[in-house]
Amino acid sequence: DIVTPEIVKMLHDKGFVVRCHGIFNEDLMRHAVECGADGMTINFP
Repeated sequence: DIVTPEIVKMLHDKGFVVRCHGIFNEDLMRHAVECGADGMTINFP
């Protein structure tokens, strides 16, 4: 996975906002939330 809790924390510590793009199912959505992402763009209804 490209998005991990460690990467999100490192980016947050540097002042970045983390948004995931290309989320196309609920499993990826759940993963982004569990990693601490600030938001996401979803590609499914």
